[in-house]
Amino acid sequence: MLAVGPLSATAGDIIGAAPYLPPTLPVLPATLLALPLAGAVLTYALAARRTVRSVPTWTCGSPVTAAAQYTATAFSKPLRTIFGFILKPERQVRVDIGQPRWFPTRILYRTQSRYLIDEVARRFAAATLKLARRSRAVQSGSLRLYIAYAVIAVAIAVMAARR
Repeated sequence: MLAVGPLSATAGDIIGAAPYLPPTLPVLPATLLALPLAGAVLTYALAARRTVRSVPTWTCGSPVTAAAQYTATAFSKPLRTIFGFILKPERQVRVDIGQPRWFPTRILYRTQSRYLIDEVARRFAAATLKLARRSRAVQSGSLRLYIAYAVIAVAIAVMAARR
């Protein structure tokens, strides 16, 4: 009734009719307080009857060994999945089929991630080396060529200063 009263008044104003308000229960405030308390008491009573039970760790029926523990790959898998659009992993699965065909003798998984920062650095280094090789013609070690560069630079500076 806490929600029905205001909503029916608003609907009555929109429609232009008098709202119908069903009779309210005189125990509504007490019910709103008693129901959560009854649920809390019931939950506490059920929890008090039960005790903590101890069972061995379950690893698909095999005993827990160091070989069955999580590895760095297992911990990094969620991050590699989330950032897969950057890493662009390459996955290969090789199945050696046995006899009969549905029982493979060996399955090999290979996953390799490309590291974007390394690739960008490699491409930048290659472009820098390419530019350096092309600039060797400009800087060949000839004193006459360097003097010609200086004369051309002074001539360009004088022409730019005259404008």
